[in-house]
Amino acid sequence: MATKYWRLTTSGTFATATNWSLSSGGPANTTAPANGDTLIFDRASTYTVTVGASFNGPSCTINVNAGSVTFSLGTFSLTIGTVTNSGTVSFASGSSGASLFNTFTNNGTCTFSGASTSINHLSGYTSGGSFYNYGTLNITKTAGVNAITYGGSFYNYSGASTTVSGIGMYCSGNFINQGSLSYNAAQFVLGYNSNVTYSGGGSSYNVQTNGATINVSSYCYLYSGTTTNNSTFTLLDSLTIGGTAGSLQIYAGYLNLNGQTVTCSGVTVSTGSSQYPKGITVNAGTIYATGTSTFTNSVTASFTLTAGTGTGYFITTNSSAKTFSTGTNNGGWVYPWVLANSGGTLTVSGNYTVTFGGFIPNGYVYTTFSLQAGVTFNITNPGTMGTGPSNGYIATVQCATAGSISTLNWVGSGTPPVNWYCSFTGINFTAPGPDQYGTVPYYWYFVASSNDGSSGGTGGGTGALFSSSASATALPSKVYQITNVSQTSWVLPADWNPNGNQIYLIGGGGGASGADSGTGFRVGGSGGGGGGYQPITNFSLTAGTSVTVTVGTGGSGGTVGVSGSAGGYTYFGTLSGPHYVATGGSGGTVGTTGTPAYGGGGGFGGTGYAGGNGGNVGLGGNSDSVGGAGGGGAAGPYGNGGNGGNVSASSGANFIGGTGGGGNGGGASASNSAASSGTASTTDGGNGWAGTGGGARGTTAGAGNGTNGGGGGGTYAGTTHPGGTGSIGKEIYGAIGSGGAPGGTGPSGAGVSSLAYGAGGSGGAQSTTTGYAGGNGASGLIVIAYNYIASGTLLSTYCTGFDLYGTYADGAGGTYNALIAYNSATCGYAAAGGSSNFFNFF
Repeated sequence: MATKYWRLTTSGTFATATNWSLSSGGPANTTAPANGDTLIFDRASTYTVTVGASFNGPSCTINVNAGSVTFSLGTFSLTIGTVTNSGTVSFASGSSGASLFNTFTNNGTCTFSGASTSINHLSGYTSGGSFYNYGTLNITKTAGVNAITYGGSFYNYSGASTTVSGIGMYCSGNFINQGSLSYNAAQFVLGYNSNVTYSGGGSSYNVQTNGATINVSSYCYLYSGTTTNNSTFTLLDSLTIGGTAGSLQIYAGYLNLNGQTVTCSGVTVSTGSSQYPKGITVNAGTIYATGTSTFTNSVTASFTLTAGTGTGYFITTNSSAKTFSTGTNNGGWVYPWVLANSGGTLTVSGNYTVTFGGFIPNGYVYTTFSLQAGVTFNITNPGTMGTGPSNGYIATVQCATAGSISTLNWVGSGTPPVNWYCSFTGINFTAPGPDQYGTVPYYWYFVASSNDGSSGGTGGGTGALFSSSASATALPSKVYQITNVSQTSWVLPADWNPNGNQIYLIGGGGGASGADSGTGFRVGGSGGGGGGYQPITNFSLTAGTSVTVTVGTGGSGGTVGVSGSAGGYTYFGTLSGPHYVATGGSGGTVGTTGTPAYGGGGGFGGTGYAGGNGGNVGLGGNSDSVGGAGGGGAAGPYGNGGNGGNVSASSGANFIGGTGGGGNGGGASASNSAASSGTASTTDGGNGWAGTGGGARGTTAGAGNGTNGGGGGGTYAGTTHPGGTGSIGKEIYGAIGSGGAPGGTGPSGAGVSSLAYGAGGSGGAQSTTTGYAGGNGASGLIVIAYNYIASGTLLSTYCTGFDLYGTYADGAGGTYNALIAYNSATCGYAAAGGSSNFFNFF
């Protein structure tokens, strides 16, 4: 090993022995450079050193101390262990040349150019390797297939300047920019796998860009590892990826956001030829996606997301329609960030279960989240949902497929926070609660103008409370519902407020009658009556009291020639104390030739409202093939249930359609049907409590279903379809309510429509040869709601020694203790009696 000096002030060939000296400016040496030599360039001139043949000197050192030196590689490679430049140096390659270094320190000006120049610090090495730039660094690449590659760490210090253009660069260690960085190239890769040796895997590195934008025209990769050896890159400041292809592709290794932001067109999780372990640790970081393919996960394994500490966000900034594809995974995906959308529609597709921290608009913009049908989307802490201004709906969350259902499921600790300004369509809210036994309350609360699909509270969101219901009442602290007809008792909860509760009782609907069992000119079935409604305000018993409850059963529909049975009553209270009842609707009766079939009467509540009557069926002379009458709607907080439509026919009328069902409490009755000889007739269902929702009258394609408490439409004559289904109203806290009844079946049809709480059954149809059974009534309902006792309310007292303490309500369903008085007479304290004087003792 020797120290050798370039002795020429003009150009020459690297391997020529006479171009070197053992002293600065000295005579020619007798040997060419060899591995282990220190090679010094200190001539104050401008010249070119032609490599001429590949040189492998991993233990060599090059020092450029003065002048301007250009190393011309052509198609050859120059491998040097350590380089220090204090002058001006250039490395220029031809079609396949490469310059390879382990450690490079640039204090002057350094340029890498040509078609295939490569700076690969760690290729073939096991440790070390960094590029330290204190001066000016220019990297250009105009053609070829090899990247300008930093295989180790890269440091661009304060006051230094780096410009990258052309093919791009790799960095498998620290990437630290504290100076000026201009990056406009094809690619940028954090990490590098040479498929032969990878020495960076398994380590942790930092990334700092100092506000620079990494502009790429091909890709930005996280490619840091193999199937067993992976690195982690931690952001020290914001990472901005721009250019025509500014996406971040996660191929191998891990990215720690570390509370910083990544701005890119989108994030893609790639499979590649192997499932390399890869992932993102959020740690309160934020990803801004500027494109329309905001996130694409194409892996089924090997990809992990870690929440870390704090709240992270994934924010879309494009106002156009865009997608977020969560990928396929049997175990489901957990994305530990709040998903925020900047206008337009963000379609979120998934497979199995997908978990987010919430859905919110990015800023005060109107936006839509469209969730894949049939998928359960979990919401976990922080559980944010749709915050925004109060003058409208700031976020719409809907099922991506109209008429289908997506599910939002709470899996966070505690209860979901109060959520604001959302509109939901085709969304089921589940877990935990509510259940059919009244043991778990509603957990999802949407206040301040949120709704379940429209301003009237219709649209298909179930399992949540909405304060924008027509009642416009504030949401209570807790709401339970009991729908189990076998339940016999319910215990008032520990946080029960006897002075701030409201209970809603709806009786069971009556069953409809079957058609006439006779021969010849026969009569269709009549509708069952709707259940009554009884309210209870401030049920006065205290927490822990067990009360008797009964949910009214729905009456059974009669078979052919048999009347329907009455719906059961709904009960709440104690036999020896306060108790309340909402009765069920009566069953429809059977008619015969010349005798009408009378619909069941509606049930009633003592201080509430009555259910609607079931429709009657009457006919004259030789009329036949008569449809059934619609059932009566259940009563509710806004009034009596609507009546089912009556069916009547003049002599000789045939093929008469069934009539519509009545709307729910406060809604409308179905219109009556009359047919003359040879005329088919049918009617719409009655509108529900919000003034809409009645199902359309039947056609040959079938009858319309009711919505939001509306009754179902009656069936068109001569078809084989039942009447339209009734529907559940949402007049009680925008979540649940009384039911609109189904429409009657057609004269050639059989079938029983689904029913809503308290709705009467639909009448059985009758044809010239066949009669059909009547529909069953729907079961009743109990809804129990209360507010927490106001904070500071004294609940009880107790003594500790002579001191009196009180137990107070904390306003959130809990209690706290506080001192009322020291030395209280209530606790047995007695002050010393009489006056005393020293002389009184003598």
